[in-house]
Amino acid sequence: GSTVCNTHEWCAEGVLPQIDHLQHIQLASALPWFSNLIQSKREPMVLSCLDDLPPEAALEREHFAAQNILSLAVVPMVRGEQLVGFMGFDTVKTQRTWDDATVLLLRNTAQAFAGAQARAQAEQALKDGEADVRALLNASSEAIGLLDSGGNIIAVNRHVGETFGRT
Repeated sequence: GSTVCNTHEWCAEGVLPQIDHLQHIQLASALPWFSNLIQSKREPMVLSCLDDLPPEAALEREHFAAQNILSLAVVPMVRGEQLVGFMGFDTVKTQRTWDDATVLLLRNTAQAFAGAQARAQAEQALKDGEADVRALLNASSEAIGLLDSGGNIIAVNRHVGETFGRT
């Protein structure tokens, strides 16, 4: 929750990628003003111009200027009450004013990604749990079968087959 890494990046033609420079950043120390905004308040950061940053965001201004960012919109990715990441959109060729409808669209997109990430993690946990159950079934020296609530067989171990003479 304190270190951030850029995991995905898309750049327009002619724009230099920054992903390699945006790894293992200690958010609270490197970008304290932004960290407070995104982590504590769960608020988007929307800048039409780096001059829109308050004086206490000097580290952020330096960080963004080093990437040639002119305008920036960053929205939190939240699952339940937990911040799981954020999505940033920036311009490096021209300044952009981010209207409310665009920021709402970006927020909704970030939430869709957070939801997809949660579903993928849940699916993997189910697969892992199923593998664990099968390993336990097969480790037993007894014949064991699992039934669903309708009485249908959903899994058996090898000893069931041996007991009943079936494969």
